[in-house]
Amino acid sequence: MKTRSDKLRTFPRKLLPLAVAAALPQAVAAQGLTDWAVSGSNTVRIESYDTNGDVSQSPYPFSGSQAYDEFNINFARRVSAFEQWRGQIAGVASDSRYRQEDHRGVTAERLNLLYEKGDAQVPFRVELGDYYGYFSYRTL
Repeated sequence: MKTRSDKLRTFPRKLLPLAVAAALPQAVAAQGLTDWAVSGSNTVRIESYDTNGDVSQSPYPFSGSQAYDEFNINFARRVSAFEQWRGQIAGVASDSRYRQEDHRGVTAERLNLLYEKGDAQVPFRVELGDYYGYFSYRTL
């Protein structure tokens, strides 16, 4: 059985994909893709639950450390005054049974891609996504 300190030592390796996502803006600039505006956020939460007394009466059925990392990446490129690209990727890397009990790992929660060309013979906009991939019980 893993002890609490063993769990805390293995936790950072589980967040490696998010560390890569956090470094994305620097990687984009290094590749010469500076005409793209890339921004985002990354929030790590670590909670520890422990129960003294009768465990079956606790409102927290899962003890120990529970961690998750929420990320959001936005990107945009304006080609001209009438042509643009925009997109968003938001998700979570979760090892918390309180955040996502049924799935652990990386989950995309929102995806969106937009392309607009207003100076074409027939102006158009194509938008894919606005997909919400995760709903909590409270949201539903």
